[in-house]
Amino acid sequence: SKHKEALMLTLTLPRIFPLTITVRCCGSTYGIIPLQDSVLSKLKQNFLKRIRKMWKNRKIEQFTAYEFHEDYASHHHILIFGIPYLIDWSRKFGRKKEDALTYFSRIYGIDLPPDAPKTLVAKHVITAIQDEILVKVLADIDSILGTNLLDVYLEYKSTHNLQGPVNDIRRIENANWVDEPPPDSVTFTRVLSPAQYVMKYLTKVLRMVLKKEEPKEEHQAKIFGYWLFGKRFNTYSSSLGPPNQENIKEPGWEFVGIFYEDEIPEEIIERID
Repeated sequence: SKHKEALMLTLTLPRIFPLTITVRCCGSTYGIIPLQDSVLSKLKQNFLKRIRKMWKNRKIEQFTAYEFHEDYASHHHILIFGIPYLIDWSRKFGRKKEDALTYFSRIYGIDLPPDAPKTLVAKHVITAIQDEILVKVLADIDSILGTNLLDVYLEYKSTHNLQGPVNDIRRIENANWVDEPPPDSVTFTRVLSPAQYVMKYLTKVLRMVLKKEEPKEEHQAKIFGYWLFGKRFNTYSSSLGPPNQENIKEPGWEFVGIFYEDEIPEEIIERID
């Protein structure tokens, strides 16, 4: 209702990273990191930063619905509001002030015919940008945890002749799909609108929980994944929430510190009921 134009980006990763990784030091276990979800979340975060930098004159808002596959791998359905395309084709880029098509084709080595449709060019450019971000994220993780995730990813790309992470981009205008809708939005009787398509992911799990339905074994991950990984069903820009949401201070506990019993400060003891 707030935006005439939007984009839906479905973002996922190849099944080459472990779901979790155990962090050990000096023979002790420090914790377990939800690795795959952390990598995907960081990829999304840094990608949106890049898009906001490209569209400096636009207010970009986002809504993300999370979904788990049968093997507990997650993917993100990201609605990006406020821009008609992920690439600002009207801008000049680089020190040479090149048009977007020339600049990105040169920077990322994209070899497409001059008459290639912009949707195809955009697909290659966006995948190249995401690949660049993912390589940096994996390199950072490797340097901290001593893993070899980047080598695994680069070998997988080479073996399967891939350009980068798997993504799907759909344009939305006036609350309808502009081009082809996502394949799984097409039913036997109708095509789900963008709003209906996203609501499907928001309500499906909740309805099953409320009805206390026992999921089939092959569908358990689609429900249990949220609790196993401590994942919310969705996130969104605070500006899309209720008015003045940022200023609402909900009642709750206040953390004041950890003390030995005989060293608790008097002002804290006085407040203990």
